[in-house]
Amino acid sequence: MKLNKVLRKIRDNYRDFYWWRDNIIYYTLRMFERNNGDYILDEDWDNLIILDDCRYDIFKIIYLERKMIGKLQKRISRGTYTVDFLVENFSRCDRYNDIVYITANPYVDMHLDGRFYKIISVWKTGWNEKYKTVLPSTVMYAVINALKKYQRKRFIIHFLQPHHPYLSLDFEDLLMEKIRDAATGNRNIQNIKEERAKSLLAIYSSSLYASVPIDRIVEAYINNLRIVMPYVELLLSELPGRTIVTSDHGESFGDKINPLVPIKFYGHGFTRLRSLISVPWLVVDEEFKAFYRREERKKKNKREIAEAEKKLYSERQRIRELMKLLRLREKI
Repeated sequence: MKLNKVLRKIRDNYRDFYWWRDNIIYYTLRMFERNNGDYILDEDWDNLIILDDCRYDIFKIIYLERKMIGKLQKRISRGTYTVDFLVENFSRCDRYNDIVYITANPYVDMHLDGRFYKIISVWKTGWNEKYKTVLPSTVMYAVINALKKYQRKRFIIHFLQPHHPYLSLDFEDLLMEKIRDAATGNRNIQNIKEERAKSLLAIYSSSLYASVPIDRIVEAYINNLRIVMPYVELLLSELPGRTIVTSDHGESFGDKINPLVPIKFYGHGFTRLRSLISVPWLVVDEEFKAFYRREERKKKNKREIAEAEKKLYSERQRIRELMKLLRLREKI
């Protein structure tokens, strides 16, 4: 089965120089890599909140910005992308009967089905078609409902943010992406190849990096983290016991893949770059819970959530109106 998949990829890409270059570099680097990441199940926790694709350095900025309470440390992830993280951490045991996994990420079901007492697949019922993601509010409400049903279980709570799609990315970028999209909603393959061909010194894990300026992406990434944090704080006030806030992997915004290889990498999942494996590890014990349970703190979070959702709704309306205008222009 794997051989067929490999042969199919070679058949589809054998004329693409950049595909060969990327794969040769990837497998060469992986041969010499040593995984010294931390196993999350070796740690002491009652609840684990995973922020998908969250870098340690940027989490620390938001942690200080929001004046959060808890012991923040840096840990090394065992994965550079979600599947890598899941397989590395949950392959030492056939079943984890004490854990309920609430996930907005489909890879949990695809690779760990049957491993936990219960997987609550929020992505199946709460997928937002407008934003092509699961919004943090959907995950938060699923957790609150699950707390009532599974009172004696540990929880893993997997948000999709700050991973793209970026909820605050300016409409101009969305419009340009829409214009480049094929009628099916997928990027035209030829366009992607042309974008990648612009530079011999860059590897993109996503076509987003080839079409949107990097400073806009970094800003949108940080805003995604800002959007999800009030939901995380509200959960910190509700979850019993010791709660850890961490990530499965980070994101690279143009790090060199190796000191000897001057090619820059954008995205995640390529090799064990520092930006991809350095993740936050925020420990919130019962002694810190009083801070998050204070009425003024909860009111602040609820106000921020209301403002964010209002902004998302108004942005959705604006996009609708501009798309109507775009269709009118296409008809003229």
